[in-house]
Amino acid sequence: FPSHDNTTGEFLCKIFPITNLTINPATITPLVIGADIAATGNYDVCKFNEAILFAYQTTTNTQKIGYVTSNGAVGNPSNGYPSPITEANALDKADRCITIFTNSTTFFNVAWANSTDGVYHKAYNFDFTTKLARTQLSNYVTTAVRNITGFTDSTLVQVYWDKDNADKWKR
Repeated sequence: FPSHDNTTGEFLCKIFPITNLTINPATITPLVIGADIAATGNYDVCKFNEAILFAYQTTTNTQKIGYVTSNGAVGNPSNGYPSPITEANALDKADRCITIFTNSTTFFNVAWANSTDGVYHKAYNFDFTTKLARTQLSNYVTTAVRNITGFTDSTLVQVYWDKDNADKWKR
């Protein structure tokens, strides 16, 4: 269960066994994944091999991408996962929304929208090297993109998003 704390800027997680229903998740102390999540709370997580991948918008308008192991440790070379990376190019700002997704054991995808340049996609290998360079999918700037999601199969990457307009539907 990931969440964020607007007061502290912390990106938090609780990990508990589904097989032991006597443990009350409310009594488990959250793990701090990062201390720099933006107040907007734009983040996403997905399962990747035996870990969880995370991506979020930081307080400095960058993206942070990393792993959390099944025992709650943030990725680092000593646990077999690379340390989190920060994507600091101005185009990588994800102040509208962000998603992370995969259907592979070797690579994953991040898609995001920002308020100045539109909707983007980038694919990474396990070690955070680039598999597919940043690509602009749309240049929606004057209309806000609110949600984004995606999935892959053996041949396609599919990214979906919605945008505000004059006849937007209510949630």
